[in-house]
Amino acid sequence: PENPEVMWQFIETIEGLRQACEIFDTPVTGGNVSFYNETNGSAILPTPVLGVVGKINDLKCIPKSHFTNVGDRIFLLGETRSELGGSVYLEHLGLPLSGPCPSVDLGQEKELQGKLLELTKKGLLKSAHDISEGGLAMCLAESCFPSKCGVQVDVTTPLRSDYYLFSESASRVVVSVEETHIEEFLDIMSNFSLAALGRVTEQKFELSVNEKPLISLSILDMFQKWDSYMDKVFRH
Repeated sequence: PENPEVMWQFIETIEGLRQACEIFDTPVTGGNVSFYNETNGSAILPTPVLGVVGKINDLKCIPKSHFTNVGDRIFLLGETRSELGGSVYLEHLGLPLSGPCPSVDLGQEKELQGKLLELTKKGLLKSAHDISEGGLAMCLAESCFPSKCGVQVDVTTPLRSDYYLFSESASRVVVSVEETHIEEFLDIMSNFSLAALGRVTEQKFELSVNEKPLISLSILDMFQKWDSYMDKVFRH
């Protein structure tokens, strides 16, 4: 914290957290942050860890965080923008973590969470998974792994395909919905940004952007690589 640019990052992070807590009327019960974890003169990222308590009145209403039923429709809630700054995608490519970073509209985020609560209480969601590290592509994969389901996704976008798949734009959630609930789901989401992505399938991860096939892999092979990655790291 003696370095002014590091302390500035931390202050801005806390200010953003404060604004979000006020918008959502959310109490923070505790937290932790490390100030002196530099490695070879490089500061760690400004990432405080918070403890927040919530209450769920009806456990039966909770949707899964992964796909469960073959044939369910998949939707993206929220808007994807050209925001690769600070992304895992840039880090993976060995590029500087610079460029437009995801901007957060707290009013839009609150509206999204309100929609999700309404959909959840009505039992219209089979699954819901937030989009964070890795963007849409990683979110879809993580939604497949626990049940070993696959997806058939074909999206249309004016964005460059890697922007659409790996941008970490805020206020986005991937949900799956049974066919019988589609009409009621679309009615509730009629005034919110929404894109139909495709369907849950069996054990094949197939993804196309603007009718161009980009990925066609066995979900079992993908899961094995994902699940065994740390083994490879610790072997070295």
